[in-house]
Amino acid sequence: MKKVLDFVQRFDLLPRYELLLAAASGGMDSMCLLDFLYENGYRVCAAHYNHQLRGQEADMDEDLVRAWCAARRIPLCVGTGDVTAYAGENGLTIEEAARKLRYDFLNSVAGQTGAARIVTAHHANDNAETVLFHLARGTGMAGLAGIAPKNGRLVRPFLCLTREELAAYAKEHHVPYRTDATNADTALTRNFIRAEVVPKLCRVNAQAVEHIGETALRLRQEDEYLDSLAAAYLTELRGGPACPRRFAPARAAPCARRARRGEEGLHRRALRRACRALCGKRDGTA
Repeated sequence: MKKVLDFVQRFDLLPRYELLLAAASGGMDSMCLLDFLYENGYRVCAAHYNHQLRGQEADMDEDLVRAWCAARRIPLCVGTGDVTAYAGENGLTIEEAARKLRYDFLNSVAGQTGAARIVTAHHANDNAETVLFHLARGTGMAGLAGIAPKNGRLVRPFLCLTREELAAYAKEHHVPYRTDATNADTALTRNFIRAEVVPKLCRVNAQAVEHIGETALRLRQEDEYLDSLAAAYLTELRGGPACPRRFAPARAAPCARRARRGEEGLHRRALRRACRALCGKRDGTA
């Protein structure tokens, strides 16, 4: 897994001597992640969230994670929640509710344990599927940038690996895992992209997944640079750092002229940043 270690070093994802919290669903990806962290000597604890969506199957996922962690004396925190009820109460889809409850749980456990990072097993195929999903629905550069290797204390060291590479790792290292039968339901958009769209793209180019990931990373770097220009644009428009919420007409004029000269993209970015600041939302994507 030298590829992963190089990726980790490139983006400073896993501090060697600090505690890491690994999200463990019991599926192939997360069990490979646990095995990788354990075998490479990282300080690791695990967190498993039972969404109460698949009855006995979900309980068997939890049993697998418990047994694997117990055999290696890896601390494990288990949470559970009624995703269906939460979705209904908050006007969310099941997928949105599950993600919200799961990440709330992971952040809570990280706070309780003092973990320096929350580590998830998102890989290159997940990233490609995310980019295609955003592209089909309509998006900007941030959406085409896909999944971030690092977002605060949340890190994804497997983004450099394809699903096939993880399957090979699981086989070589005899990693036990469970398969979620609902992943085969192509009525769900993400599953349709995974089962139908990505394989056809790989017929066009066998390395389509890797190339989408590389493109997304370049777009993320350019998006961050353009966002820094938008921040400077906003500062100038406001009249400098000393008056963050007061617009100074003398400063606004040159900014407006730049926008009229064709810098509409910069203007849109500045407006988005201003709206996020006013609404109390932080910058950044998944």
